[in-house]
This record gives sequence, C-alpha cells and structure tokens, in this order.
Amino acid sequence: MNWAMEHENNGNISQQPKMKQKGKHDKLKPWDDDPNIDRWKIDKFDQSWNETGMLEVSSFSTLFPRYSEKYLQEVWPTVNSSLKEYGISCELNQLVEGSMTVSTTRKTRDSYIIIKARDLIKLLSRSFLVHQPEPPTLAPSSSPHQNQHLSPRPPRPTKLMRRN
Repeated sequence: MNWAMEHENNGNISQQPKMKQKGKHDKLKPWDDDPNIDRWKIDKFDQSWNETGMLEVSSFSTLFPRYSEKYLQEVWPTVNSSLKEYGISCELNQLVEGSMTVSTTRKTRDSYIIIKARDLIKLLSRSFLVHQPEPPTLAPSSSPHQNQHLSPRPPRPTKLMRRN
C-alpha cells in the first residue's frame, strides 16, 4: 500500500476495505451489485434473434448397434416430428452402416439446437428409450420417471442371465 493512501484526511487511516485486483480489468461493474438481475435465469430462445437462419449446414452422425434397429424404426417418426419443429432434419440409415444423422436446414433459427439434437441421437444410440408424454392424471404417480421423454432401457439379457 502507498503511504499517501493510508494517511488520507490529515493522518486518519481509511476504514474502507481495499480490494486486491489481479488485473486491470477486474474492476467492479455497476451490474455486479444489482439485486434485480437474476444471473441464473436462462432466457428462452426467441425466433427474432436470428431471422435469417443459418448460413452453413451443420450435421452430426452417430452409429448405433444392430440390436436397436427395430426399436429405432418404431420411434423414428416421433423423433423426426419432434426435431422438425425446431428446423432440424434427421435421417435413419440402417442399410449400410446403421447410422443416425441430424443436420440444420434453412428453417433452423436456434444455433444451439443442433448440439441438442446431436446429444439426442447419442442417447438413442446408447439405448435410451423415447416415451410419448402422457396426459396428466388426477392421482399422483409413484413412478419418479413419469412424463420424462428419455429413460434408460433395462439391461439386455446376457448368457449368464438367460435360463435354458
């Protein structure tokens, strides 16, 4: 500390606490102490933020095991319609290598939705189930997974678990 800073006002030591700053840009900002700002709030995406759409096409693919082909064929229309609402095209290719592909279209406005779609096909390739949302009931359910869209699939039987 500087001697002049310690003895301001005719030799009286300042009672104001001094903050140590690591860098020249580590100063307090006016909004740091504002109680009206919720720093944990996540704003919902608005279509007006990106009116022109995406400039480039982004796509992600992932492979899935052969034993989940039948299940993926059953739920693919649900997945396709869900992703179409956000402007994402998806393709199930099970003839050659068994892959799922998601890509952006001209209707895609949210740039982060392709990352969420990529995570969705990764979960589907790892045998997570897709459930239809059920209508609300009057009685509370005992299941903690009610109205969840993804839940882990029960383990497949192995040779040790099978009965002869």
